[in-house]
Amino acid sequence: MPLPDNRTPSPPYGYSRQGTYTRDQQISIVAEFHAHKIRPSRIAYRVGIDIAFIEELIAGETEQDRFAQLVNHFRKG
Repeated sequence: MPLPDNRTPSPPYGYSRQGTYTRDQQISIVAEFHAHKIRPSRIAYRVGIDIAFIEELIAGETEQDRFAQLVNHFRKG
């Protein structure tokens, strides 16, 4: 008889846990992670930011200038 599997399954692509950050905090967090070349799906999973919002920021579809400035700031860091 096999033992029960109590491990947590791997989250599917795009999974994010519930986050508690303001929009401004989310932008800053995504910029910092992006500056260190962390994948969008990993950012969503680790800090609970919607992956669609992360991808919008990285693609320059929203907050383009501000996000670029923050990424540069964290790269110099």
